[in-house]
Amino acid sequence: MSRHPLHHHLLVLGLGLVGCAGFQPVADTQPCLEAGYAIAYITEACTGDRELGNQRYEDFRDQYQCVSTPPEDGVPGVNSADTAAPGPEDLYDCAYAISQLDCAVVEDFGGRIGQYLQVSPACPLVTERKAGGGR
Repeated sequence: MSRHPLHHHLLVLGLGLVGCAGFQPVADTQPCLEAGYAIAYITEACTGDRELGNQRYEDFRDQYQCVSTPPEDGVPGVNSADTAAPGPEDLYDCAYAISQLDCAVVEDFGGRIGQYLQVSPACPLVTERKAGGGR
């Protein structure tokens, strides 16, 4: 039985909060990984199907790769100063926007991973389609 990626993520988050004495920097690919977790989460939340959520996460990993260095230009419509380089919190907007989707939208998107990655201007800053990356 495969584990739901969100469960692992929540465990890691919980362990990090317990040891608040010293924060460790997160990987610069974390906003991208969070987007994948958000796709899995919202799929399971809307369908009740954990395996489908896991499959969509795997599809995300098969079709997209993480962009590890944020671009120098801003995130129009996301960060407070459109000309400033995006801060880490701005890049997490991709995952946040996905996790807030209405279930009717999730049903409409189905397994088309690219649709999820168009819901925030931050998504193209943290993910990019792999060459030959599937559907």
